[in-house]
Amino acid sequence: MFADSHVHPLMKFLHNGRTNVWESFQGDRFRLRIKDDFVGIPAYSQADFTKLAKARVQIIFCALIPPEQKFMFSKWPDPVGAKVEKMVSGLLSIPYSKIQHYQSASYDHYQLLLEERDLLFSNANTPIPIQERGKTLRAQYTLCNTFAEVQQVIQRNRTNTSQWTIAVIPAVEGAHGLGCGHLHLFRAMNADASEALFMERLDKLKGLGSDSDSGKVWQHPPLLMNLTHAFDNGLCGQAQALSGMMREIFEYDEPYGPNDVGPNFSVGLHKGITPLGERVIHRMLNLDTQSAGRPNPGRRIIPDIKHMSLPSRLQYYQILDQANAGKPVDQRIPVVMSHAGVTGTALPTTADLNGRTLEKYLHETDVDDTYKVAEGFNPWSINLYNEELVRIHETRGLVGLIMEERILGGKKKIKKLKAALEGRAGLRNPFRGYSKTGMCTKLLTDQIFHTVDTVFHSATTVSPAQVWDIFCIGSDFDGQINPVDYITEATDFPQMKVELIRQLGEARFAPYLAGQTPAQLAEKICQENVIGFLGRNLV
Repeated sequence: MFADSHVHPLMKFLHNGRTNVWESFQGDRFRLRIKDDFVGIPAYSQADFTKLAKARVQIIFCALIPPEQKFMFSKWPDPVGAKVEKMVSGLLSIPYSKIQHYQSASYDHYQLLLEERDLLFSNANTPIPIQERGKTLRAQYTLCNTFAEVQQVIQRNRTNTSQWTIAVIPAVEGAHGLGCGHLHLFRAMNADASEALFMERLDKLKGLGSDSDSGKVWQHPPLLMNLTHAFDNGLCGQAQALSGMMREIFEYDEPYGPNDVGPNFSVGLHKGITPLGERVIHRMLNLDTQSAGRPNPGRRIIPDIKHMSLPSRLQYYQILDQANAGKPVDQRIPVVMSHAGVTGTALPTTADLNGRTLEKYLHETDVDDTYKVAEGFNPWSINLYNEELVRIHETRGLVGLIMEERILGGKKKIKKLKAALEGRAGLRNPFRGYSKTGMCTKLLTDQIFHTVDTVFHSATTVSPAQVWDIFCIGSDFDGQINPVDYITEATDFPQMKVELIRQLGEARFAPYLAGQTPAQLAEKICQENVIGFLGRNLV
């Protein structure tokens, strides 16, 4: 059985106007080549509720995300721009008519977030027959507000093998969903929400207030929310998320030239938290004076640090250090990156900066040339540094292992993986000797080994053996990713787990097992750690 800390089972359904969230999307893997690179985003659904049930996924954080308006524009004027946008429509499985709507002045991030929320809520607790190996499985999903409700789902699945229930905990990927971060071009686009309106919507998200013109109160509040995503939203700086091949389309972080038409999206890249962003974080965590004065402050929404710039993350840790001071480990606000990779390095030092600001350093190092020469992990700052891994360990947080190949490995490592998958592995190829699923699983176990090795050799104040409690699956399936070959959808999880057990038994892990078997550790990674996290935080 499995749990997933970050998955998008509704995204394709929302964009395509389909309401039966159990009917799988069919199709191939759309492959787009630009220069010497390509991206392959599946047109088929990777993690619709039918596939989740068949894979025996019983807990998910369902990520809700309206597409950022700034993501819908290419740099070229029509007719070239229209052709590019139609190509992007095919790449992202979003109808071109929807692309045009998302470009328009009438598009509102908040309204689409509510549409996705309502799609999720309206299909809950509706049993659906699924044919499986000649038998009928009665499957459904239910929204859980408390850990006790999650436990009820687990018990139901354990005792009744003819049915399967998925426990769903909502999450919001990107606070732009509350009405900020819209495109401001030629003064023709819709305005962002005022701070007062944004905070009112945030309170509704926390389950507070009353239904009004600004939206309904969330009866099932999210547990996690990313403060930002791929573009500036006025709350905090974003990390570099897209490779150069995508910036060829979107001019992602390059200033527009004098003859170009369109916005400059580089605003916010690698910057810190804004004053408004700080106030939003304090409200999310019930640390502000308004929350302190309320009999019921509402759901504590934990910031998911994925997509936050490194300067923003460092500022956020200062907020947490003050809030967590003097608290026992289990009572600390946890640090969570729900779909993550590691850089494999320590934080930049003064010597690394060499007189540059951290922002300028990241602008110069989070570039394609750095990725292309990386032999091991992807060194971009969207991934976790060693000190951050220790911090997650010391707050009993989560590291969700993403299934996006570019996040999991540097370019040279991924090339070696592809060579091995194609039967061209040389004697020094690290993927040699594994099955094809095993080769892809090795991307994950390399991440795990680095994290475990880092924590065991750190000056942590928490038992190093508890590092095994922070790992989980954070697939990002159906989140428009280029997945690892042979782990491309939820139904690949069972075979991945077999390989995970095998590789955790390798000699490199032996010094760190802490009396646990590979099978026990794999069970933690695949499900038990999410259950433990919910027991501490879903209250």
